[in-house]
Amino acid sequence: MYDLVTSLLPFVLLLGFWLFLMQRFRAGGAANPMLAKLEEIRQELAQIREELRRRNF
Repeated sequence: MYDLVTSLLPFVLLLGFWLFLMQRFRAGGAANPMLAKLEEIRQELAQIREELRRRNF
């Protein structure tokens, strides 16, 4: 029984780690800061366009 558990343990750990990573990527945990920065840049560009429109450029 002990041999079976020790032989399957690396595969179980690998599967668990893989599922953990996939869950983080699907939830946006890794990409979320990038999306937040892109949204910030988009808002800043909108402000610049509005200011230029007000100045008639």
